[in-house]
Amino acid sequence: MKLVTLALVVVTMWAYGLELFNGGDAVCAANGFVAARPSVGTALSSMFLHDPSGLAHLGLNMVTLMIFGTLVERAIGSIRFAVLYFAAGFMGAIFHLVVDPSATVPMVGASGAIFGVMAAAAMIRTWALAFTVIYFAFNLVGLFAPDLVGMHGIAIGVHVGGFIAGFLLMRVSFVKKVEEVEA
Repeated sequence: MKLVTLALVVVTMWAYGLELFNGGDAVCAANGFVAARPSVGTALSSMFLHDPSGLAHLGLNMVTLMIFGTLVERAIGSIRFAVLYFAAGFMGAIFHLVVDPSATVPMVGASGAIFGVMAAAAMIRTWALAFTVIYFAFNLVGLFAPDLVGMHGIAIGVHVGGFIAGFLLMRVSFVKKVEEVEA
């Protein structure tokens, strides 16, 4: 596992431990991103918080980050990877704000950043493409008909916004770096 990927996994798991130790839901309420009251600070802090009621959300995000993050970081370098990760996370929060501007439920999770990493991975390796496209399509359906795909109550706009950011960054800024690595 590459350095930034490892650091993100460790810091996110550490933050989750602190979150649970300090009241779980109360920490999410205070530091999660609320579209009705957006802030840069909560857009950042929400990337390190996860649903305190179970490990599934954290576990899925961290496993996905370890697999796809290592691939992307190796291909574009650590600094570019960190930029992509945080830009996708912020874009996810912004897209959530656009999709549901009156939402008062705190949004937590690294999903926007993770979807950005998945988009980048799909552009680097074909084995990642099928999984990513299917998962993204599933989320697009969920954006417009969440009950149809069992995604009611999930901030799907975060996933879509993060994916778009990851795709655009790879396309506009990082594609030459990837071509150099693979050449």
